[in-house]
Amino acid sequence: MHLVSVGTLREAMGGRSRIHWRVWLNEALADTGEGAYFPLERRYARDVERAHGLPQAERQARRTIGGRTHYKDNWYADYRVCVELDGPAYHRDEQVQMDKRRDNLNLAVDAAQTYRFGPVDVTERACESAAMVVATLRRRGWRGQPHPRRRPGCKVGRQG
Repeated sequence: MHLVSVGTLREAMGGRSRIHWRVWLNEALADTGEGAYFPLERRYARDVERAHGLPQAERQARRTIGGRTHYKDNWYADYRVCVELDGPAYHRDEQVQMDKRRDNLNLAVDAAQTYRFGPVDVTERACESAAMVVATLRRRGWRGQPHPRRRPGCKVGRQG
């Protein structure tokens, strides 16, 4: 199997004057370069994190918990906050139980708070999800300035 790098794809695109969906492809390549590999991960980065001014998480962060290596979808290391994204196809039955156990171990071993968001949480409820993450980041020392998304009803970062 031959793999193509983000740089190679960017170079190939740069050599063409016309490409359908160029803006979308450039955004997807940028997200992939940061470790957001799946559509749900891209939606979290775009619609929850960047849209509300949250700090950038480390994507696909390698962590060792209880002697086992795990990869966190979004890891805010300075604040010990993790956001895992659960798509409907992968997280079923036994996998759900294993994930819950790992999350509980995470909390017990190093006081890391884990959020588990599904597709609706990062699309229809992006503002609510951002507000939850912001509240936890703030309790754990984040002093950044979140802001509301340009969407009716978004209260992230607003006083009152």
